[in-house]
Amino acid sequence: MNYDDVYETEEYQKLHFDALDNTKDWAEFRKHATYKPFFSNVPVTTNGTLLDVGCGVGRFCRAAYTEGWNVKGIDISKKAIEKGLELAPFPMLCGHVQELRKTGELFDVVTAFEVLEHLSAPIDFVSTIKELIKPDGRFFCTVPNIDSETVQNSTQPDWIPPVHVLFFTQKALHELLEKAGFREIQTGIIWVNTPPENAGLALFNYSLRRILRQDSTRPDPLGLWAMGRN
Repeated sequence: MNYDDVYETEEYQKLHFDALDNTKDWAEFRKHATYKPFFSNVPVTTNGTLLDVGCGVGRFCRAAYTEGWNVKGIDISKKAIEKGLELAPFPMLCGHVQELRKTGELFDVVTAFEVLEHLSAPIDFVSTIKELIKPDGRFFCTVPNIDSETVQNSTQPDWIPPVHVLFFTQKALHELLEKAGFREIQTGIIWVNTPPENAGLALFNYSLRRILRQDSTRPDPLGLWAMGRN
């Protein structure tokens, strides 16, 4: 799969490139449903180093940077890295994670958001990532949840083969990290379309859409997250 072709699609450009251009306060990226579980479960360590594998244009990297992490991103798409490097105060590399093993560099935390579903050999990939994590460090990842009706019924080209080739349950994701050698494994569900956390106009609009039975407001267990310790 040539992922530069994926990054050329109108949907990806709007979701990632435009979001990067239009978000001036990078802390806003912390509110993204996919990233929230990380910031809720992984404490920042003093001078903590973080590698984001499959970083894309670097939205999570920017969110983690605002939290105090020493961030590095890596992705196989040259176009995504070129876009991400615009104004990025941290390194972003174009390449494969296997190449980092040669440098001997180790990280306190390695993340992989929406990466594992693209792989035909995820255990080998996660085992490679484990070699990049310091003793007692953490690995954190997210994947789409096959138990979500949205995932089951999707016809989006970037959600189905040949872009997505694996589909995970929460149990399968736990077993993947276990087989790769991680311990103290935790997993959870990533819910979307949930009520706004704070009362106000946003909550009123959400409630109104629910009353009108608009499907876009129905809570959906769209994703899964997992974390393991090295």
